[in-house]
Amino acid sequence: MIKLYSRIFIRSFFLQSLWNYERMQNIGFVFILRPIFDVLYTVEKEKKEALLRHVGYFNTQPYMVGMIVGIVANMEKEIAKMDPANRIEIIRDMKRIKSNMAGPLAAIGEPFFYGDLRTMLSFLSMAIMAIFATRLAEYIILAPIVFILLYNSLHLWTRISLLYEGFKYGSNSMKALVYFNSMSDTIRFGVFIMFLAAFSLYLAVFGFSNEGRLFNSDYIDLFVYIAIFLFSFFAASKFGPIFSMFSVLIICIIISVLGI
Repeated sequence: MIKLYSRIFIRSFFLQSLWNYERMQNIGFVFILRPIFDVLYTVEKEKKEALLRHVGYFNTQPYMVGMIVGIVANMEKEIAKMDPANRIEIIRDMKRIKSNMAGPLAAIGEPFFYGDLRTMLSFLSMAIMAIFATRLAEYIILAPIVFILLYNSLHLWTRISLLYEGFKYGSNSMKALVYFNSMSDTIRFGVFIMFLAAFSLYLAVFGFSNEGRLFNSDYIDLFVYIAIFLFSFFAASKFGPIFSMFSVLIICIIISVLGI
């Protein structure tokens, strides 16, 4: 079974390989499930019917698809054991679960990975670049490497864990999303901390000097307090991380132009 699950996991990376405007990820989803059908259905006609059940419209966040794959695979196991005349009801339930889960999983995964996590790790990389830029310039390559390693380790963990939850617990695996949602809130808080860290490091490394600058290092505490206030205001006002990111970039550009 480990070999089978490994094949399904590897195939999940190709969910969007044959993305199309009419039915989105349907062909990729069938491609992921194909090893399961090869095991469950020995009769070619039944295998064909199983494949055709999943060629309808399907679209979700690629990293989150594992949970749906696991649930559908479990239900296909039950269908394979049943008499063809008694499969109508469970097939209808499977299609409904598949359709109803795709949207919510996308709604959780899209802002978490593309809005929160990627933004936080981008600012972490910027902070590393600010640290190494003046003293250890030869190690500045570590910044993008850290981003790639951290982002992909979390994204791969999500793929593996949701696929495991789907296979092990079936429809009950949706309870795992409660933990995932709480982790999302933690990451959002981390985004603003990274904003503050990157901005403060910019001021500390590039923005304070007694030679030809508007302000000297005696004002560093004041700028840190102002930065904390601004990002607290952003967080309290529920501004998105993208808005905050561009705000930080604009502020940094203004500071550079003014020679602060």
